[in-house]
Amino acid sequence: MDPDMESFFHIVCPPMEEIPGKPKPEDPIRDSIKSFTRLVENYNLDELVLEQPAILFLLKANPKLAKTIIELMGKIPADKKVIVIFVPRYTMTCRELFEEGGILKRVEVHELAFELLPLEKDVMTLDDDNSYRNLALGYDFNILTVIKHSIQRLEALYGKIPLKFAKGHWSCTVLNGIRSRESKEEEESQTSEIDALVLLDRSVDFYSVLLMQMTYEGIVDEFLSIKTGIIRVDEKIVDPDAAEPEKNPETTEEEKGSEAGSEEKTESEEKKVKVVSVAKERVLYMISADDIMFGETRNLHFNLMKEQFPKKHKEIKTVLEKKGAKMSVAEMTEYVKKMRSLNVYKLKSVFNIELNLLGYLDTQVASSEFKQMVTMQLQAITTEEGLKEVAQSLELEMLKCKEKTKLLRVLCLLSLLANPLPKDVYHAATKTFVEVFGVSEALRLMNLERAGVLRREKSGPSWKSLKDSFKLIDEDTKLETSPEDITYSYTIYGPLSVRLVEKLLDTGWSGSDSKCGVMGSCQSAGAESGAQELEGADT
Repeated sequence: MDPDMESFFHIVCPPMEEIPGKPKPEDPIRDSIKSFTRLVENYNLDELVLEQPAILFLLKANPKLAKTIIELMGKIPADKKVIVIFVPRYTMTCRELFEEGGILKRVEVHELAFELLPLEKDVMTLDDDNSYRNLALGYDFNILTVIKHSIQRLEALYGKIPLKFAKGHWSCTVLNGIRSRESKEEEESQTSEIDALVLLDRSVDFYSVLLMQMTYEGIVDEFLSIKTGIIRVDEKIVDPDAAEPEKNPETTEEEKGSEAGSEEKTESEEKKVKVVSVAKERVLYMISADDIMFGETRNLHFNLMKEQFPKKHKEIKTVLEKKGAKMSVAEMTEYVKKMRSLNVYKLKSVFNIELNLLGYLDTQVASSEFKQMVTMQLQAITTEEGLKEVAQSLELEMLKCKEKTKLLRVLCLLSLLANPLPKDVYHAATKTFVEVFGVSEALRLMNLERAGVLRREKSGPSWKSLKDSFKLIDEDTKLETSPEDITYSYTIYGPLSVRLVEKLLDTGWSGSDSKCGVMGSCQSAGAESGAQELEGADT
């Protein structure tokens, strides 16, 4: 599942410097470091070390966190045992910092290989939101080692994967690391449960991230941001009929006194109250393929969802209405089978929640702003004339102060499609963006350029060559419950990542193949006839 764009731009492209007089931008790494430091500072460390025989720190291998540990070690008695566990690995940078800080011999260091986490039956994740930013902007290649180790761990559990393919510089780096280790080890005859592995760089297919996915799951992620299978939803959306506690108009003298006293609360206490009230307004809701309703509808185009929900509701209602009716033995047997197949009672409990979510999402999708955004994107990817029209209207949208993330999304998409935008268009758009949203955004734009998401110089294949070679656009796509082609997921666009895998299954990624050659770097592992073997494999 592609990340929602707000978190994509927030994580990949925070400003790398701070401008005097401007508020500090949000940064997930910096915020976690501040929270960790504040937690330790507020905790009574003296009381902690007196009561406990050992102190354990569990943290990611971040240099700033390692420096915080070094500072804390000055407050901890020398006779206390200190254990530091790095997740998912202990890096050389942190080791050097510990050695320079003089604590390497005082602490006991371990690694917790907390790598691939199974979110669903068909989805696993490393759950490292900062990996692309660290690679593209920080030149931190630790994530590549983590990926390599996680793949090797999979092979240790399920057998050596016979066919491995990679596209993109970083994917090839990981694959080369795996192959170099394999060459040093003895070949094993263990049969693998995994037929093939395909590694793709994010930079190979930025288009699918920037375009809006129109499946039900894609729309949920667009507006509610799915994080490891969980969404945070306003309680009013999930249960709009929930009654608020009524206030008693009659108040006693004691209550009035307590109200008067509450007005004298300190500022910090008022902040605490506000935080609690906000927490009560949002609820966590887990969605996955195990969710009966979501599992059946997640991959449907959103326009079909409005048809499927009433049908399912009618089916449940019909089954429940027959519960008290007189039936023959054969009818009763058939009825029980129907109840079990639908799992009616479990489905009934989640149906109202799903229905309320659908109503909220339908309102968002029907909004003029969302429709305009989708129309602009479809115009841009369809024809060169459409691309020019969107480029002309983008600056006007910026002057209207529309949502910043969505405007950046369109700007980056246009730069990738035009590859690059004409200089006058590029400079006018970026200048307007900075004037409207502040000087600090200039750093964000610079980081987007460094990350390869925003282009003002030609790089890689043209959109036209990709579109024609891989048949990425199909304007005759039919929205069906059982679609024949992946283009339905974006209404008319087939994700390039999917097309690449389809190409691999069809004829393979040969160097002489022009369709694959336009993508630049390509590397495969295994037998030269691996593509033909993969085509016949039961994957």
